[in-house]
Amino acid sequence: MLHLRTWVVKRRIDGCQALGDATHGNGTVIPRNGASGPFPGPPPPVSASQLITRTGLNIFRLYSGSDGQTHFEDVGYSMATTRHGLIAQDIAVAEIGLEASTGSPAAQGAFQVSPVRQLVIPLKGRAEVQASDGTTRVLEVGTIMLAEDTSGAGHRVREIEHPRLTLLAPLANKKRAPSGLLW
Repeated sequence: MLHLRTWVVKRRIDGCQALGDATHGNGTVIPRNGASGPFPGPPPPVSASQLITRTGLNIFRLYSGSDGQTHFEDVGYSMATTRHGLIAQDIAVAEIGLEASTGSPAAQGAFQVSPVRQLVIPLKGRAEVQASDGTTRVLEVGTIMLAEDTSGAGHRVREIEHPRLTLLAPLANKKRAPSGLLW
C-alpha cells in the first residue's frame, strides 16, 4: 500500500475565497454546496487558478447520486498550516498509474463509470468531463478530481488539448471523513 502525502508550498493568495472557518487541518473534506455556511448560493466550478486556498485545496468530486445520475460536487480539502506551508493527512492509495494520450483530440466518448474510487490528477493537457446530469468540468493541470461514480449512468470525456498525461491514484481504504464522504 502506498501513501500519497500532499505538501503545498506556503504562498500568498490574493482574491481567493477561503473555506470559511474550516481550519480542521486533519484532511477533512468539507462540502461546498452553498446551501448553508458562509457561501451564498452554489460556488463556481473549481478551476486551476483556485486549487490552493489559505486552508487547503479545492477539488471536485464526481459521484453517483441516489437518482442514478452522475453529478459533480465542489469540495474543500482542509489541510494543517505548518511553518513550511500546508500539509495534508496521508491518503492511502493502492497504486499510482499514468495514462498517456497522444495524437489529436478525439471525439467525445461514450458514458462510462469509474473502475474504482480514485484521484485523477492531470499533469499535461486538458479534457472536459461531462456528468450524466449534463454538467461539465475541465480537467487540466492544477485541478484534482475525486472520481467516485463506480455505478449509475456514468460520465464521458472530451479531449481538448493533446498530448495528455494523467496521474491516476486508486484509493486503498474507505475512510469516512467527518463530513460523511468516504476518503
